Amino acid sequence: MTDEQNARAAALPWPPGWRWTKRRARAYRARGTGQVRTVNVDVDGAREPAVLLPMRRTSRLQGIGFAVLGVLFAVMTGVVAVAGVLDREWTAVPGVLVLGALAGIFGTAAVAGLRGRKDAMPGLRLTPTRVVFDGGVPAHGQLAVSWNEIRDMRAFVVRYGMRRILPRPWHNWLGIDAHDPSTVLGGAGHAAAARITRAMNSDTVIAVPDKRFAMNPLVAFHAVDYYLNHPAVRGELATHDGVRRVAGFDDQVVPESR
Repeated sequence: MTDEQNARAAALPWPPGWRWTKRRARAYRARGTGQVRTVNVDVDGAREPAVLLPMRRTSRLQGIGFAVLGVLFAVMTGVVAVAGVLDREWTAVPGVLVLGALAGIFGTAAVAGLRGRKDAMPGLRLTPTRVVFDGGVPAHGQLAVSWNEIRDMRAFVVRYGMRRILPRPWHNWLGIDAHDPSTVLGGAGHAAAARITRAMNSDTVIAVPDKRFAMNPLVAFHAVDYYLNHPAVRGELATHDGVRRVAGFDDQVVPESR
């Protein structure tokens, strides 16, 4: 094989379900992996080393904006639901579920901005035994799901705004589905995540938009996917070897043009 063929064979694909644009691909690559590092995480009374996939802190100004959007989508949910009942139009149910899910997502983001810790290190923490999500909000706590409890990864797009209003902003989302969401979300501090799961009518227990990552979101997606499907090497997540592997994914993502 030529060097070009080897490079293509090693390239990590753009996740099916994510929207690709040249501008978005360049923005992802520009974030790099410089903030990926080893940290300690306290879960279930024990401390574990982990590789941190960092996320950006949500500012108070952003929190206010998310709160406004959350209220807007909640009102829209109510309007569509009432209209559907009055008109006996049951095809409105999917719209109610989607709008309700968006209201929950923006509400959770608003709490992260308005009640987040100034010294927080939000992100996904990959340990040899589990994935731990910490959004930096004390009231929500950490959400931990063991590797064995994860069923699959999800890659999907969420578009915002009404269909007839252009341009419609959108984000690619990374989702983690569990075999039994009720087991993962049954603990204290997980009520917001449980509401979003119910509103989305899915088994997703962790969902993060691309904009939230303080690193290349493609690398974050492939890092979780890699360790999910390669249990034999999860032990390196307790060492700097995990950081080196994750950082190396940045050179394997698909090129900026297709």
